[in-house]
Amino acid sequence: MKQFMKVLIWIVILGAVLFGVYTILPEYPQSFMKSFVQPVVDAQAKTRIEQVKALKNKDVDASYQEILEHYTNTSCWVYEQGAGNEIVTFYGKGASINIKDVPNHEDHLYPSTAVKFEFVITGNNVEIKAYIEDNLQDETIRDLMISQLYAGGKK
Repeated sequence: MKQFMKVLIWIVILGAVLFGVYTILPEYPQSFMKSFVQPVVDAQAKTRIEQVKALKNKDVDASYQEILEHYTNTSCWVYEQGAGNEIVTFYGKGASINIKDVPNHEDHLYPSTAVKFEFVITGNNVEIKAYIEDNLQDETIRDLMISQLYAGGKK
């Protein structure tokens, strides 16, 4: 019985240390780890993520899974419930985004960058927000990012 209690205490201590490390990780590594566990333990999260992946983008005539996953490295999808809405977030690294020569925007080339897309679901409405290196982009850049990621994924 004494040995069992020692093992149990060490398991609790190890679990607490791992949880502590998880909570201090930056957003991307934390989300990457969460993306493996969440669909297994949360059926609603799995359903919503699959629904968003299957959504078609009318401009490039492809699903968001086809657009986002094939041209980024170490991509992941996570689900959260917000106040009156649901959010499915895509994270990807290694994307090449070129926003040079876009009117009213700063010329910039991101050769290997982190991108994030938030799909904010409110009822039957889905609003898509795009981020480059954690900076929110406007609709013009969002649409450009989608077309470049899709074109890059077809190569």
